[in-house]
Amino acid sequence: MKSFIFVLLLFIAFLFACKSSPKSHEIIKKDSISKTVSYIDLNTTTKLTGALHVPLGTIVKLKCEIIDGDKTEIKENMGLWLMKILEIDGAKADDNIILNFTHLTEDFTHNKSDEEKNSLIKENKILELIAYETGEFTGLPENYMNYAEIRATTNFYFKTSLVVIKTGFK
Repeated sequence: MKSFIFVLLLFIAFLFACKSSPKSHEIIKKDSISKTVSYIDLNTTTKLTGALHVPLGTIVKLKCEIIDGDKTEIKENMGLWLMKILEIDGAKADDNIILNFTHLTEDFTHNKSDEEKNSLIKENKILELIAYETGEFTGLPENYMNYAEIRATTNFYFKTSLVVIKTGFK
């Protein structure tokens, strides 16, 4: 009976750990369990998914709402327009997927100060677009200050953003 209770408690702890695991766009704490993956595997056998829950580089149709990055109260978003994802390929998106973006044809930009290029961009405007999610590492690695002066930045982490290919679709 004791072993049954022990196994049951382990199973409950496992379920709780799975449910409370961070979402793809949240920073994982330093003491979390990690897995080493070779960059070669990322190009061959391993697919990395982002906030959109599809492999990075997958072209999708999105419905997005433009939001003011200043209102997120996150320093790296200040002065930027961001996209809140409402639909992914016609399906309702999870709440709170908010991504920075670039636009390949530069019809508009995420930089709020570039008013000339941003005639299409207005807060709360809904856009339909074709895009893909990409990613990069940013910030400073853990022992950076052992070799150079510390800078005002974040810890080293991976983040994703949208690359807009085309606005509107049929």
